[in-house]
Order: sequence, then structure tokens, then C-alpha cells
Amino acid sequence: MIMDKKTLRKIMEEKRQALTQEQAREAAHVLSERLFTSDLYAGAKNILIFVSFGKEMDTSAIIERALSDGKNVACPRISGKRQMDFIGIRSRDDLKAGSFGILEPEEGGGPVYTKGLVLAPGLAFDREFNRLGYGGGYYDVWMEKHGKGCLKYALSYDFQLIDDVPHNEKDVQLDGIITPSAILTKR
Repeated sequence: MIMDKKTLRKIMEEKRQALTQEQAREAAHVLSERLFTSDLYAGAKNILIFVSFGKEMDTSAIIERALSDGKNVACPRISGKRQMDFIGIRSRDDLKAGSFGILEPEEGGGPVYTKGLVLAPGLAFDREFNRLGYGGGYYDVWMEKHGKGCLKYALSYDFQLIDDVPHNEKDVQLDGIITPSAILTKR
């Protein structure tokens, strides 16, 4: 049974909020290590990654490691309705509270990146590489515009991978999904 996006968002948000700090921390650690040992990470010069908020998959270790490994790291900055840019950072100190209370690069910060390994957030994903975001459309609009120059992956808890995510023609499919248990890639 396929449920509507609004209902699925509520269910998945409740499941994510039910995680203990220890469960969330352990999942982020295992996922990060899986990513770091992958060819996907080794081959990425540019990492375009969300800054985690609340109980989203914690991205701080990925950001720190990518910076220390000499990769170009860029994080989203909201620039208008359904518009965002990935702005390069040199350290987490370059991030300040911005739109929706989420840390983002300061205005006039580093360079804008449109190519690289995109590590996107979301609430639910399926094995057809559909993504259920938060409903703002920021990632779908960005990936529609720049997706051809990127590998688009989501970072996901295992429970967020479900049988079927409701989607429509405006929803951009991912190239893969990274969970603590696996890296799934479109063949």
C-alpha cells in the first residue's frame, strides 16, 4: 500500500525522533566508515553535503574527514524559494545558523560548486532510488538543474529504506543510497 507523502513524512519523522542518541551516533559512525572505505569516496574530489540537523544522519564526521583529506567540501545555503547553492567551506567554523535554523555557509563565503558527490538528506528512500524529502523542493530543484554533473546519493538510517516512496515527475531520482548496512547503487 502506497501512502501519501504527508503521512509518510510524519511516520518517518516519528521513527527518527524515537532513536536514542546512542543509536543515532552508532549508525552515523558505521555509515561514515562504510563511506570512507568506498571507491565512491576515494574518487570524489568535491563533496557536496548537507549539514545535519536534529536527528538527521549526523554528517559532522564526514565533513571533518573530507576536509582533512583535502577534498573540496561544500554545504547548502538557501538563496531563495526552492533555491540553494552549495558553497565551499574550509572548516566547520565557516558555518553559521541560517535558514530554518540549520547551519550553512555565510553569504559571500567560498566558491559555488555544481559538480561532485552530492550527499543528500531525506525522510524515506526506496530501492528504485526515489527520495522523500521534507517537502520544500530544494534538493529536487538543485538536482534537476545540476544533477548531470553529479553523483546523487542519500545518507539514510536502515529503517528509512522502505518498499515504495510516493513520487511524481518533479522528484529527482538518486544514483544511490548509503546506509549503515550497505551502499546501494543504480546499475
